[in-house]
Amino acid sequence: NTDVTPSNKNVTTEIEIEKEKEKEKELDIELDIEQKQTNIQAKELSEFSKLYEQNIGTINQLTGAWLIEMSETIDFDLFKRGIEICTERGKLNLGYLKGIIKRWLDSNITTYEQLKAYELQMKANKNSDNKNYDISKEKEKEKPSVVQLQPFDFSEVRKELEEMGIEL
Repeated sequence: NTDVTPSNKNVTTEIEIEKEKEKEKELDIELDIEQKQTNIQAKELSEFSKLYEQNIGTINQLTGAWLIEMSETIDFDLFKRGIEICTERGKLNLGYLKGIIKRWLDSNITTYEQLKAYELQMKANKNSDNKNYDISKEKEKEKPSVVQLQPFDFSEVRKELEEMGIEL
């Protein structure tokens, strides 16, 4: 008697082969995604580096490491705005650029859109403060500029001083 049904071993092996193929496909997809992300990051870093070299100067190892960190932390348009500010103020150096970006990061600003929103908010707050300031200025104008003193009778003070032996 020969057994005509396929063995369980073969069925298990086919299932395992299918699972392996699916794992390989998933791995290929993950690697493809990682490669695309790496390409995007490399392109962004290249843009950061190019802009830096065109406006600030050469890139050494420390600057390169900082540019890598910035390209992973802030968007290109925000970095570009930082360079523009350096140019406008005539302070084209790494320290000044770092200071600008640090101030933004301290305010949780990592995109150009966030910076624009922050600037609008600051402008609105300033206008609000100016309105309050104008009101207080008006109130100050209502007050007399010279303090008017009431007449004071020094006769009592003079008597007390004379009793103490002090003459005026």
